[in-house]
Amino acid sequence: MKQLIKSTKVINIIALCCLIMGAYGLILTGALQVLAGVIFFIAFPKDKYIHVYLGSVTLFFIFWKVDTFFEWQFIIPILLMIYFTYIIHFKKI
Repeated sequence: MKQLIKSTKVINIIALCCLIMGAYGLILTGALQVLAGVIFFIAFPKDKYIHVYLGSVTLFFIFWKVDTFFEWQFIIPILLMIYFTYIIHFKKI
């Protein structure tokens, strides 16, 4: 269990470091954070915060394909990054 938590934290830190690469880094950051989110969900399937995170990510991708407005598409991923970082770094084991 602790190994899964540690691996999600490491993946998240690597993902946040990828933001330096600009637009490609944002894509890589999102992919790594979704991967870490799935790992975290496997470790804590009853955690309501990870359910909210994965649901928000799913809704983001659904509306991203449907909607053509770009204003909110750059704000929501940043909010999701902050929220996921909060979830995994402040989880009490």
